[in-house]
Amino acid sequence: MLRVLTLAILVCLLAGPLLAQTSTGRHRRTAVEEEPLPTEATETTSKRWYFMPGAGLMTSGDLARIRTTGGGDQTWQPPGGIPFASDDFVLTLDESIALAVTVGRRLGSHFSLRLDLSAAQLPMAALARVGELAGVFRWDELAVVMLGLTTEYRFMQEPSYLYVLAGGTATQVSGNLSDDYDQTRPGLRFGGGFHQHLGSDWGLRLEIRDTVQMLEFADYRPPVPEGAPYPGVQVEDLGPQHMVEILISLHGSF
Repeated sequence: MLRVLTLAILVCLLAGPLLAQTSTGRHRRTAVEEEPLPTEATETTSKRWYFMPGAGLMTSGDLARIRTTGGGDQTWQPPGGIPFASDDFVLTLDESIALAVTVGRRLGSHFSLRLDLSAAQLPMAALARVGELAGVFRWDELAVVMLGLTTEYRFMQEPSYLYVLAGGTATQVSGNLSDDYDQTRPGLRFGGGFHQHLGSDWGLRLEIRDTVQMLEFADYRPPVPEGAPYPGVQVEDLGPQHMVEILISLHGSF
């Protein structure tokens, strides 16, 4: 009896640790590190260059005021219009269709550098005092070509965004029927617009910009009819001139 009892105790002592290690079928789940989701490549890292053809309107204002110094009306012969008699008139510009193209490079998430080229043919008119009345007489057309190097700043990192721009320009003007006012002048440009994302690499832009330069007409002598004596003339520059453009452009990245 004592042997059986001793054997039972030994069996219990040996079997206890083995039973304690027996799996119950339940396992603690080990923590698995989740891999971060791949982030989409931003526009600034994927494609840094962009190209924008566009069209819209260009307009400006007064160029110069011409007055006779001897008193009395003088007959003038516009290069592209009919003669009129006046002792005081202003040469001014009207609006016309403008064409533009831009090549730009992004310099970061908010800034980009742009090279802008735009051109227009602006009607040139004389606002004249004729007796007690005022009249508008066609004078010429002024071909305007502007080349600008500007910096653009976008306000937000969204597909569609507002932006502003500023920079320097060179403005070349020339008459279609006369070369007496042909010149090239430096200028400053300011503006802004809205970029509407169209998907993929495309966008549509509405941009308004103002280019300020001082065109010089102090040495200009408006023509008179052939054979007529030339009167004493005082020419007053009315600058600086503002070349305002309202453009719609297609924006493509590459």
